[in-house]
Amino acid sequence: MKFFYKHDKWTLADTIWQIIFVILLIINWGQGRFAAAHPLTWKETNPLLNPHQSLLSVDVYCGICFIGNMLIPYLLPKKWRRGWQIIGTVAQFYCVFWAFYDGVGVNFKFFQY
Repeated sequence: MKFFYKHDKWTLADTIWQIIFVILLIINWGQGRFAAAHPLTWKETNPLLNPHQSLLSVDVYCGICFIGNMLIPYLLPKKWRRGWQIIGTVAQFYCVFWAFYDGVGVNFKFFQY
């Protein structure tokens, strides 16, 4: 996997894409926490997670996603980086939009178990 070893210069556009992604991830994180705090009403629809998560498991999962999505674009060359950022941002937007559309709230009371 040679493309992981070449570090291209980070641009302002890369920073903007990452900021948008992080904002959406934090909102999605809050939605996941809301669903976990109301297990009788809401369930997690992410196929990688259980339908009924604990707050801690949501925090761990989203924390890993946050770290991974900060590290991976940095390691990718410019020609791969933009695609990664666009796909990730569109996927996060889709998740956040449909959760709000379905009536899921947000819970930003992080690290309270």
